Order: sequence, then structure tokens, then C-alpha cells
Amino acid sequence: MDELQDAINAIAKGDKEKARSLLYAILKEDRNNESAWLLMSQVIDDQQKKLECINRALSINPRSGAAYDSLCLLYYRMGQYQKGLENGKKAVELIEHSTPLKPQAIRYNNLSLCLFALGKTEEAIQYAQKASSLDPHNLQVQENLKLYTKKLGKKRRNTLIWSIIVFSAVIFLICRVLISLSSKQTPTPPTYNTPRPTLKPTEQVIYAIDYVELVKDSLECEHDSIGNMIMTGKVTNNGPYQLTLVKIRGTTYTSANGKQLNTNYSYIASDVLNPGAISTFTVYVDDPENEATYCKVTIEDAYFSK
Repeated sequence: MDELQDAINAIAKGDKEKARSLLYAILKEDRNNESAWLLMSQVIDDQQKKLECINRALSINPRSGAAYDSLCLLYYRMGQYQKGLENGKKAVELIEHSTPLKPQAIRYNNLSLCLFALGKTEEAIQYAQKASSLDPHNLQVQENLKLYTKKLGKKRRNTLIWSIIVFSAVIFLICRVLISLSSKQTPTPPTYNTPRPTLKPTEQVIYAIDYVELVKDSLECEHDSIGNMIMTGKVTNNGPYQLTLVKIRGTTYTSANGKQLNTNYSYIASDVLNPGAISTFTVYVDDPENEATYCKVTIEDAYFSK
């Protein structure tokens, strides 16, 4: 814990080299230290390596609001604003009562940046105002709020001008359509609502795991630069109901003697997997010495949503 605090202090002083050295030592002893992975993402300059560190933290704790917030800011800086928005919303949803006010304000502010970049200025203002109410002394939040408000005022003025210009044309077109419809009335064929077929009740017990299948030739395994074997692939739902959870196990082996090295778990990427749908997954398995030469995944568990 002292080493982790020393790393935090080094980051605060701008000494990234010292922070990296301390964090490498922590992760060498404990590869599942979520906080160390998130801090490491702050002191590595390469964006891809930052992404790998944050994703590793998420594989340890899939409900880490801090990790989703880090992804939000990273994708914003990479210009991938939609991805930043998706992760920013998850970060805000995972705010708990125990979360300090300043980190809460940072999450709202980072989400507002992505919204503003996507042209959703009014929503950006709402989240920036929440950030300001939580941390009124944050100068960056105040500057962002001023920028958003100025942009919205200009947007509304332009909208009003264009509304006045096109109003007469729109009214004219509507009148033409109404006249055309009244002079040429064609009977509309009746429509009928066909009820969706429902599954007949059965006494047979259906296990969700029996209907989850790994998509053929979709599994890929590769080493990253920070001591992981990354397994990516796809699963499909061959069952009659939606799936809300699919647990996937990844295992690494060495071809020298077929020895099993390490294993880890992950879950499907989507919240709901409809019948016949396909979803991606990613499993991170420790391999600090790059010993693994091949990998294998199995479906560990699955549940229907019904």
C-alpha cells in the first residue's frame, strides 16, 4: 500500500519515471491490482498501452467506475467520441455514495466533453452543471461550462434564423400535400395484427449453457506488451430465449510439454444476447514471461433472461 501511495505522490509531482518503476514492482507481485493498472495507464505515453492497462483493470473488476471514466477520457483524446460517450455513461451509472465528490465531478465533466464533441451541447451543459455543483472550485469545469453555453446561444440564434427562412416554404409544401391527398383519395387496405407465436410449455429443463457456442475460427490469441495473453473471439446464442450472462474461461498452454500455465474469466460484451445473435468477448490471461504458445476457451456458464 505504501508503494501505491508513493506512486500516486510521484504522479502528482509529475515524476512519471519513478511512478512507472514503483508500479512495475507492485504488478510483479500482484497482477490483479486494479488500482496499479489504472495508475499505470496514466504514466504510459503510448495510447494503445494505456488502453491495455485500463482493459486489464476492467477484467479484474467489471464494475469499476474509475476504469470506465479512464476509457471515456482516453477515447475522447483519441477522437473516438462515441466510444468515449458510451464509457462515460457507464462511469456515471457506477457512481456510489462512497465515491468522493471531486472524482464524481471529474466523471460528469469527462462525459460532457464527449457530448459536446458529438454536438449534443444541451446534454453537455447538464453534466457540466452537475460537475460544477459537486466541485465549484474546479476551473476546468467552469471554463467548459462557459464554452458550452456560448456555443448553445450561437446555435439557437442560427436555428431561429433558418426557421424563419424555411417556415413559409414548409407551410406551402404541407398545403400542396393536403390538396393532393384530398383530390385523390385511395382506400387503404386493412391491416391486421398477427400475434407472435409463443413457445409451448414443456416440462423439459432447458440449460442455457447447452445453447451457447463458440463461433468457428473466431478465436485469436496474441501477446500484448505488458505481460498478458489476450484471447478474443465470438459466441452465438442457439437457444430459444435471450441470454443475459455468458461466462467464458480462457486457458494458456506451452507446446514444449503441453503444460497448462494460467487461466482467467470474462463475460460476453453485450448485456442481452438474443436468439441467433453473436457477441464478442475478450479474456486477459497473465503470461509475464511470454511462455504461452497456444490458448483455449470454454463456455463456463450461461443464463437465460426469462
